[in-house]
Amino acid sequence: MAGAMNDSRLIRSLAGYAFWAAILLLILTVAWIVSLALAPVPGAEASPGERIQFLADNEGWHIANFAIVLPMGFLHVPVWIGLAALIWTRRPVMAVLSVAFGLLYTVFAVLGYWTQLTTVRGIVDLAEQDMQAATTLFELMAFEGELWSYSYGVVVLGYAVWGLAALHVCAGMADSADRLTRTTGILFGASGLAGIAGAIGLVVRNDLIELGVLFSGILFFPALIGGAALLWLASSGRSRVESGEANLGSTSR
Repeated sequence: MAGAMNDSRLIRSLAGYAFWAAILLLILTVAWIVSLALAPVPGAEASPGERIQFLADNEGWHIANFAIVLPMGFLHVPVWIGLAALIWTRRPVMAVLSVAFGLLYTVFAVLGYWTQLTTVRGIVDLAEQDMQAATTLFELMAFEGELWSYSYGVVVLGYAVWGLAALHVCAGMADSADRLTRTTGILFGASGLAGIAGAIGLVVRNDLIELGVLFSGILFFPALIGGAALLWLASSGRSRVESGEANLGSTSR
């Protein structure tokens, strides 16, 4: 009995912190979706020199984008832990895997975008002194899309791992008798599938499939709203997730 009470207190505490992290993440997700939709793109036939000039002209956008994705990466940590706490009593394996993939995503996201930011600034600075050297470095790093590029590859892996984390949250919620929990889980699953599809699109260089990244962010927004609602309810002692199917059917329809 005492152990169950302690577990309940821990879940409520984790849910409370995760709720506020989710609210901040919602705000940044909107900014991220807007940044993706409005992202400047160089011409398809642009030469390396023209692409470097494009980077220089849009350096401020890269810095602003990094200012969005860096806190997003860190905020995912308490959110994933909070969501995992909610499904722990129902699906402990799914809870552990969702946290594991979620934490791995944070590592990939922060490393990938930090590398991209420093690469952009380094190439732009070098171009002011030696354009030939900057062009060589640009082609070597293949910043904008070669799979063997460290920065690009890490970001692609990040999208795929994030998708796996979302799918495991889905697996812990989608069969619940509670409508809010079930809908939230399905939205996480759809967002995760879209993220994985987008990562595949980046690998095969298919512009249409790459849109999965954008759709993943769009689907993540309502999923996160549902997750925030569940976290808020859990933090106030009214969890609609951990009770499972047995106790929720009469109140969820």
